[in-house]
Amino acid sequence: NCTYDKTEFFGRPFPQDYRLRLQIVLSVKSSFTMCGRLLRRNILSDNVFSMPLHTLHEDIICFSRIMFESRKVSSINRHIYYYRLNTNSITSRLTEAHVEGLSLAIADWVKQASRRGLWGDLSSCISEGAEALVDFAVKRIAYTASDNKNDALIVLKRLWNKVQEYPIDAVNKSDRVGVKLLRQLFDEPSRNLAPHFSELLERLELNRPPPHFDT
Repeated sequence: NCTYDKTEFFGRPFPQDYRLRLQIVLSVKSSFTMCGRLLRRNILSDNVFSMPLHTLHEDIICFSRIMFESRKVSSINRHIYYYRLNTNSITSRLTEAHVEGLSLAIADWVKQASRRGLWGDLSSCISEGAEALVDFAVKRIAYTASDNKNDALIVLKRLWNKVQEYPIDAVNKSDRVGVKLLRQLFDEPSRNLAPHFSELLERLELNRPPPHFDT
């Protein structure tokens, strides 16, 4: 276990401007963690937490809904929460259930923005955020693929299929290395994916995680 370094991503204050705040959240330039947040009770309605039972990555859904509802925010320049990384956590290895949770979150962003007439302002940010989440998911799968490449390929294929359903383009123009892996695996399919997968992991330097990769 190790602790997060002090980074802007986790401690970044939100701007007061409503649209700019949503753009930062939905482009994944700030953390979705509910830890260290103090929220007004009247914002925490049943609608914030309404989602299928056992949904994973539920914080991405809940926190974005809260930000859509919040008209004012305040920040303090002081550490009040310390988070410890757990390499055996439920999100340390991505499964098809994790892919479903991420896809549900992205679909919910689209729904929330459209319902409020903000799609024109937020569509490019949602596309950028979806790209970031897909990239991170692929990296997490890739870094643990040495245990069972066939299982990893099943989850990656599921992710690829879900990406095709997104109402925004999250992969076709991306230069992110994780998205490149996904695109090269399934956009130009090989007859035998397992050797192709191993070769891509090596070539894209995704065969081992960097130090302190967030698990």
